[in-house]
Amino acid sequence: MTELRKLPPESVLLVTLDSLRYDTAVRATCSSLSRLGPPIRAMAPAHFTFASHAAMWVGTTPGVPGLKQPFLDPKWGRLFRLVNGKVRATPRDGFLLPGRSIIDGFGQLGYRTVGTGAVDWFDPGTPTGAWLCQDFQRFFYPQTPSALGSQLAWLSKELTTGDAPAFCFLNAGETHVPYWHEGASWSPGENPCVPYGQTNSRALCESRQRSCLEFIEARLAPLLDAFSEATILVTADHGDCWGEDGLWEHGTWHAKTMEVPLWLQVRGQRVTGPEAAP
Repeated sequence: MTELRKLPPESVLLVTLDSLRYDTAVRATCSSLSRLGPPIRAMAPAHFTFASHAAMWVGTTPGVPGLKQPFLDPKWGRLFRLVNGKVRATPRDGFLLPGRSIIDGFGQLGYRTVGTGAVDWFDPGTPTGAWLCQDFQRFFYPQTPSALGSQLAWLSKELTTGDAPAFCFLNAGETHVPYWHEGASWSPGENPCVPYGQTNSRALCESRQRSCLEFIEARLAPLLDAFSEATILVTADHGDCWGEDGLWEHGTWHAKTMEVPLWLQVRGQRVTGPEAAP
């Protein structure tokens, strides 16, 4: 990704690293993300991609239950608050938005809204994908879950247009099963995390998802730099099970499918949370 100009401070970058486990984020070497601080242990709003992003689209971002800290605990103060005749803002809320989704709301406020989603739930050729991406002014679906390079190249072009603040969304698919990234030494056809699979490998899941995270975050640096004076939320939509209680992958409730990492800065200021062991 080429160097980008600085986005206005009111801009917002939302990145979901699909299926990323919190313990993977703790163990990985993340030089780009580390400028936002260590990963915060949070709970996702759902255990699979569509439901979790649908919740985020109405302001329910991953959070730390009971923390009573704005933005990190959405029940205490939402980073993105949809405000209407029945819902009022509180002094603890961040961005106050009209509309049917946060994307629609940012658009109504004059933002450029651009997004790209890698996993199949974002395919605009399906009814569910069309629903998830309908409010973006511009949306790119790369048709493969391991397409970070093309996604970043597309965003780079989109973010050079106009002087208005931007709401930018990136869903990266490399950390989703089968945990493969461009140039990896293993085949994308090898999946070590199959629900009810007989040949699954926790060790491979751990090493490959970590490799995918490090691949992604090393390439995020120009995007993070462009939003360095703005708001950045990097998180996962859900986690994965790696054999805990006999479960593999996601789409079922378990502590490990709900546990996700979270990095946050608001209008250029890093937000820190409670420390937690992996």
